[in-house]
Amino acid sequence: METIIAAVICAALCIAVIIIAAVISCKVLPDSESETEKRTVSKMAVFENSLSSPLPQTAVHSVIAKHFASPPEAGKTCKKAIVLGFDGARCDSLINLVNNPDSAVMHLKNKGGLYISYAGGSPDGPKQYTDTAPGWASILTGQWANIHGAVSNGVIKSVDCPSLLIELPSKYEGFRVSFNMIWPGHFDRAEKGTYCDEIGLAKEKGYLLSVNNAKTDSELHGIILDRVSAADCDDFLMCIYERPDENGHGTGFGNKNPNYIEGVKGCDRDAMEVIRAIESRETYGEEDWLIMITSDHGGRKRRHGGQSIMERTTFISCNKKIDI
Repeated sequence: METIIAAVICAALCIAVIIIAAVISCKVLPDSESETEKRTVSKMAVFENSLSSPLPQTAVHSVIAKHFASPPEAGKTCKKAIVLGFDGARCDSLINLVNNPDSAVMHLKNKGGLYISYAGGSPDGPKQYTDTAPGWASILTGQWANIHGAVSNGVIKSVDCPSLLIELPSKYEGFRVSFNMIWPGHFDRAEKGTYCDEIGLAKEKGYLLSVNNAKTDSELHGIILDRVSAADCDDFLMCIYERPDENGHGTGFGNKNPNYIEGVKGCDRDAMEVIRAIESRETYGEEDWLIMITSDHGGRKRRHGGQSIMERTTFISCNKKIDI
């Protein structure tokens, strides 16, 4: 009898140990990175939309095109627009900016709105690489890669699907555009830069397109500040900071990496300085400015290009409401 009781007790203890181990493992085993990002984005409660209703990154083109096609706001005499791009900034990285009173992203959100967006092609249609060339080309043309032609890095996009770099000066006489960036893959023909043919066409047509290449984000930032502070400021400025993407490739994308977080924060600080420079212009009271901050793609581990939520989910912050 005692042997039976001992066996029962032993079995019960074994079962208890198994249950306790299972409970502990459930607590300590990390969620998948995609679920962590979803939860982070959902709990921020700063977006005008949700993960179930994201805007396509192509919406940026539509907002800018409509801005210039419509009359200036009451009391304004001219229109201007700027896109401040944070290359490789994931949507969930904004958790690091939410409580910062000097955040550029939050400054625009409070004036207009902050929106969850997506890269990588239509959820129900053609997909594309979540890479730099396809992403920014979709933002600037309003089309996915199957239409604009920049299907991957190192592919020159078609001039038959014009980006805002040449679309706007072709519509408005004397329209000034500046493209301010670091990555040679945007402009260098030896690298089969995305916009090589458009830059050539702009020269041929006499469009006022200035292409300004920098070596570092610091140098780029100086160029942008000079251009937005000039009396004859460009009508449309396209600007792309690189730190989030560089730090992501170097040490990993995501909120667990301090280097990546600092890359996003650094871009946000620079963007706020640019916004302050715009709002300090002597002619700012007469100018109807559209200011947007967005990203071309996210990333996971040290890469991007795929269709994971970490690579697809981006954001758009704007000083004007976007119809959704």
